[in-house]
Amino acid sequence: MMTSLIPSSECRVSSVLQRNVKEVGKQFMFDNNPSTCWNSDQGSPQWVAFKWTEKVIPISILATFQGGFCGGRDTAIQVWNDDTEKWAELCPWYLEDSGSEQQLLLPAGVLTSRLRLFFPSSTDFFGRIIMYKLEVSGSKS
Repeated sequence: MMTSLIPSSECRVSSVLQRNVKEVGKQFMFDNNPSTCWNSDQGSPQWVAFKWTEKVIPISILATFQGGFCGGRDTAIQVWNDDTEKWAELCPWYLEDSGSEQQLLLPAGVLTSRLRLFFPSSTDFFGRIIMYKLEVSGSKS
């Protein structure tokens, strides 16, 4: 059964604009309020990472970005490789530079305890990412 994997995860982000977590922190990607957001600081790369205490099977990612402030064509979904202790690319995510909701279906059968959205660059001149909504759906192993 597919369900939200967010509540059972620990989420970390690469940065927060001017360290202002009270107004633009990571928690605002998950509050179901379309007027709040996570806003990264400037610079590349940026990322959003999830960690679970047990392995999960992620199936899809749903996100809404601020047009002009999303990852470029080289955005990647990565999973943690326990053997090499490094992030490995699972698949690319070709994002549209728009404020519309975007969904990515992940390759079938992925079993992982860590997943990361990796933005090597941004469509923003300063390398910022602004995300209003983020959902990772799947099932527990």
